[in-house]
Amino acid sequence: MWKMRPIKLVMSAFGPYADRTPEIDFERFEDRGLFLIAGDTGAGKTTIFDAICFALYGEASGSHRDTKNLRSEYAKEGTECFVEFTFSHQGRQYCIRREPSYERRKQRGEGFITVSEKAVLYCEDKVPTEGKKEVDSAVEELLHIDSHQFKQIAMIAQGEFWDLLNAKTEERTEILRTIFMTEGYREIEFGLKRRMDEAVGRKKNIEAAILQYFRDVMPCEGEESNALRGLQERMKKDDYALWSLEELQAAIAGVMEADRASEAAIEEKLETGEKTLAERRRLLATAETNNALIDRQEALAAERGRLLQQGAEMDGLRKRLERQRAATRVCKLPYELWQKKRSDAEVTESSLEDGRKRLEKARANAEAAGKALDEAVSREPEAEKLRQKAERINEDAGRYERRDSLTGEISLLRKDETALAEKVGALREEESALRERCALLKEKCNALKESPGSLRAAEQLGETLTSLERSMAELTGQRRSAYEERRKRLSAAQELFLSAQDKYREAAEKRMHAEELLDGCRAGILAKGLQEGKKCPVCGALHHPEPAELPDADITEEKIRELKGREECAQREKEAANSGAVRERTALEGFAEQFLADMRACLEHPLCAGSRTESVTGEGCPELSHEESVESCTPHMIEELEEQVRNTRLKLLDRLKENKAEQDALEKECRELETAEAELESAQGEKLEALRGKLEDCARRREENGRLLAEKTALFGTLEELAYPDWTAAAKARDTAKEAAAALTAAIQTARQRKEAADKAEHDSDAAVRLLTETLAGQQCEEQSLLAEFETARKGQNFTDTAEFLQFVTGEAEIAAAEKLLQDYERSVETNAAQLRQAEEDAAGKSRIDLELLRSEVKRLESAAGEVNAGLTEVRYRIRNNEEKYGRISGLWPEFESAGKLGAVCTRLYRLVKGNTGNGKITLEQYVQAAGFDNIIMAANRRLLPMSDGQYELFRQEDSIGRKSNTFLDLEVLDHFTGRRRPVGNLSGGESFKASLSLALGLSDTVSSHLGGVQMDALFIDEGFGTLDRRSIENAMDILIHLAGSNKLVGVISHREELIESIPQQIRVEKTREGSRIIIEDGR
Repeated sequence: MWKMRPIKLVMSAFGPYADRTPEIDFERFEDRGLFLIAGDTGAGKTTIFDAICFALYGEASGSHRDTKNLRSEYAKEGTECFVEFTFSHQGRQYCIRREPSYERRKQRGEGFITVSEKAVLYCEDKVPTEGKKEVDSAVEELLHIDSHQFKQIAMIAQGEFWDLLNAKTEERTEILRTIFMTEGYREIEFGLKRRMDEAVGRKKNIEAAILQYFRDVMPCEGEESNALRGLQERMKKDDYALWSLEELQAAIAGVMEADRASEAAIEEKLETGEKTLAERRRLLATAETNNALIDRQEALAAERGRLLQQGAEMDGLRKRLERQRAATRVCKLPYELWQKKRSDAEVTESSLEDGRKRLEKARANAEAAGKALDEAVSREPEAEKLRQKAERINEDAGRYERRDSLTGEISLLRKDETALAEKVGALREEESALRERCALLKEKCNALKESPGSLRAAEQLGETLTSLERSMAELTGQRRSAYEERRKRLSAAQELFLSAQDKYREAAEKRMHAEELLDGCRAGILAKGLQEGKKCPVCGALHHPEPAELPDADITEEKIRELKGREECAQREKEAANSGAVRERTALEGFAEQFLADMRACLEHPLCAGSRTESVTGEGCPELSHEESVESCTPHMIEELEEQVRNTRLKLLDRLKENKAEQDALEKECRELETAEAELESAQGEKLEALRGKLEDCARRREENGRLLAEKTALFGTLEELAYPDWTAAAKARDTAKEAAAALTAAIQTARQRKEAADKAEHDSDAAVRLLTETLAGQQCEEQSLLAEFETARKGQNFTDTAEFLQFVTGEAEIAAAEKLLQDYERSVETNAAQLRQAEEDAAGKSRIDLELLRSEVKRLESAAGEVNAGLTEVRYRIRNNEEKYGRISGLWPEFESAGKLGAVCTRLYRLVKGNTGNGKITLEQYVQAAGFDNIIMAANRRLLPMSDGQYELFRQEDSIGRKSNTFLDLEVLDHFTGRRRPVGNLSGGESFKASLSLALGLSDTVSSHLGGVQMDALFIDEGFGTLDRRSIENAMDILIHLAGSNKLVGVISHREELIESIPQQIRVEKTREGSRIIIEDGR
C-alpha cells in the first residue's frame, strides 16, 4: 500500500493571494482529521487545492479551471509568484516548488515578456530534479497516478457532484475507461475488427483475382471448351462463389490439351509450304539477275550516244577558258593598280583645295584675335582700382558688424518694452477676473453644502428598497415554487396513502372472506358426519333440520396465514404512507405559515404603507391549524398576498428608479461641490500669489530693459559715419567690385589664349597645304607609269582594247568550275567505253524472262504460309495464356483458403468481444467496466445507507441488455421506505448531494484499490452542501468524521454556517481590496 499525505503548503502571489501566505501545516489537523476551508464566495477557498494540484502536476483542480494567469492580479511588480508543497510518500519526505508562467513588463522599453514555468522537486539525500517536464515525469513515476486520477482520489471538485451521479452510460463509459484502464479491451475489439476486415477483404480480393484469371482463360474452337464456357457463364452471376479448385483446373486442362494437338498439326502443314516457297524464290532471283544484265547493256549504249553529242560544246568551252585565264591571271593586276593610283590622286587633289580654304580662314581669325587682345589689355588699370575698393570695404567689416548688432539689439529691447507693458495690463485684468471667480465659487459652495447629507440619505433609502425588492422577488419566485413543490409532494403522499388504504381494505376483505370460507368448510365437514338422533359435537342437539353444507370453494389454514400476512404488510404500508402524508402536511403548514408571515412582513414594511387590503390581514380566514385551512384557505390567501407583493414590488422598482436618478443628481452636485471647493482654495491661494509674483517680475524686467536701451543707443551714435547703411550693403558692394575686377582679368587672359590659338591654326594650315602639293605631284607620276605597264600586258595577250579585256575578266571560281566540267566530261567518256565493253560480254547469249508470272506465284505461296503461321501463333499464345492463368489460380488457392479460415476465426472472436453472440449487446470492455462499477456502487452504499437513515440504496440498471440503446451503466435508487426503484435524476437537491458524495467516496476508494493500492491520506470536498438541511448535514458530517477517524485528513470547502459551527479546525479565507488572506484556527 502506497500512502501519500500532505504536510505543508505555502503560496505567494498565487490566485487571489497578493503576498506570501502563512504556512498551512496540515499536521496540525491530524488530531481530529477533519478541517474546514471557509470564506466568502470568490475569496479563494478552492485555490488551496488548486495550489496542491498545480504543485504536483501543473494543473488546477476543477474541470473548468484554467492554469493560465495564475499569478495574482493584486500582487506587486516585484513579488515572487510560486507554490511550495511538502508531502510524505512511503516514509520519505518530498518538497515541490513550482512557479507558473505569466507575463510581466519589460525592464527596458515598452511591452511585456512571458516568464516560463519553473519546477523543482526536492527529496531527502537526493539531487533535486529541475524542469517542468522532468518534475512532471518524476511525480507521476513516484505516485503511480496521473493528474486526473489524483483528482478522482483526492478531490470532489465544485460543480462535479451532480455530473458524477447523473452521467449516462456513454459518459460513464469514458470515466470508467480512465479509472479501470479498459482502453486495452477496446483496442482488442478494434484490433479484431481490423483483422476481420483485413481477412475478409483479402479473401474477397483473392476470390476476385481468381475469378478474373479464370475469365481471362481463352477457349479453343471445339467441344473441348464447352465445360470452360459453362463455368465462365456461371461466374458472371453475382451470387457465384468459389468452392472447388479441381473443377477450374480440369476445365483449363481440357482446353490446353486440345490446343497442343492443334499446334502439332499446324507445324507440319507450315513446314511443307515453306519448302515450296523457297524453291519459287530461288527461280525468281535468277530471272531478275538475267534481266538486269540486259538492261545495263542497253543503258550504257544510250549514254555513249549522249556523250558524243556533247563533244562540240566542250570544244567551245575549252577556247573561252583560255581567254579568261589570260585576262584574269595576266592583265587584271596591272589594270587594278593603275585604277587605284588614279583614284588616290583625285582624293589628294580634293584635299589640297580644302586645305587652301582653311588657310585663308585661319589668317583672318589670327588678325581678329590680335585686335581683341589689344583692346582687353587697355582695361587693366580699371581692374586694379576695383581690387583696391574691395580691400577697403573688408577693412571696415568689423565696424559694420558692430553697428548691425546694435541695431538688432535696440529693436529687440523696444519690442520687449512693448510686450512687458501689454503683459502688465493683462495680468491686472486676470487678477480682477480671479477675484470675481472666487466670489462666484463661494456662492456655489454655500448653495451645495447640503448635498453630501442628502446623498447619504438617498443611498440608505436605496439600499433598503433594494433589499426589500430582492426579498419580494424571492417570495414570488423561489419561495412560491418551493410552496407549490411541497403541495405536490403532499398530494402525492395523500394519493400514496389512499392507494395503501385501498390495498389494506382489499387485503382485509380477502382475509375475512377466507375466514368465512374456512368456517363454512369446518361446519360442512362436521355436518357430513351428523346422524339423526345422535348428538351434535358442537351444540349437542339430537335433531338436525338444516345441516351445513360444504362450500364450492375450499381454503386451507396456510392460505389464511398468507392472507393475514398480506393484510399486516398492507397495514404497515398504510401506516407508513399515513406517516409520510402527516409529515408532508406538517411541513407544508409550517412552510405556508412562514411564507404568509414573510409576505405580510414585506407588505407591512413602512416603505410599503398603503399597499395592503383588509381581505388578507388574517380576519377573513381562521388559524392555519386544520386540514381545510391548508387545502382551501391558505392557497387563496397566498395568491392574494402574492398578487399584492407583485404589485408592491413593481411600485418599489419605480421608486428604485426614482431613487437612482436622485442619487445620480446628488452625486453630480457633490462632485461639483468638491470641484468648486478645490478651485476656490486654489484661486485664493496659489493662483493669486502667482499673479502677484508675475506683476513684480514684469516691473523688474521693464527697469532693466530701459537701462540697456539707453546704453545701446549711445554706442550706435559713434558708428554713423560709415559709407553704407549696413554690412549687407557693404558686402554686396565689395563682392560687386571683386567680380568686376575678376571679369576684366579673365577677359585679358581669354584674349591672349585666343590669339595664341589663332596663330597656331594659321601655321598648321600652311604646312598642310605644302605637304598635299608635294604628294599630288608624286601620285600623278606613278599613275602614268602603271598605265604603261597595263597597256604592255594587254597587247601581249592579243586584246584589241580595254573593253575586250574587261569582257573576259572573271573570277577564279568560275574558271575552276569550267575546268572541272571539262575534266568530268573526259572521265565520263573513258568510263562509259570500259563499262560498255564489260556489259556486252555479260549479256552475250541471254534473252528476257517474264518476272510478273514468277512474282505472283511467290506472293500466293507467301500469303498461304502467313495464314498458317498466324494460326500457329494464335494457338501458341492461347496455350501460354492458359498455362499462366492455370499457374496463378493454383498459386492463389492456398491463400484464398487461408484468408477464409482466418476471417471466420476473427469474425467469431469479434462478435464475441463486441457482444453480438446472443440476445444482449454488451462489449467485453463494458462487461469489465460493469463489474468494476458494481464495486464502486457497493462502496458508495456503505456510506449512503447510514447517511440517508437507511432510506436509499444505489443500483445499476441490469434489465436493459438487448435493447437498441443500452443503459447498463445508468444508476437508479431503491427507496426502502416505498420499496420502489427510480432514476437518480428524480432525487431532490439534498438527496442528490448525499448520493453524489457517497458515490464520490466510493469512487475514491475503488480507484485507490484499483491503482495498485495507492492510498491518499487526504480528501478535499469542494462545496456541494448548499442544498442540504441540518439533519442531512449532520449525517454527512458523521460520514466525514468516520472517514477522518480512519487516519485520513478530510478538508471540507464550504461557506455554510452549520459547518463553520461544527468543525473547529478551520482555514479561514478573507477577501479584501488588496487581495485575500488566510487565518488558520486549529481549534485548540
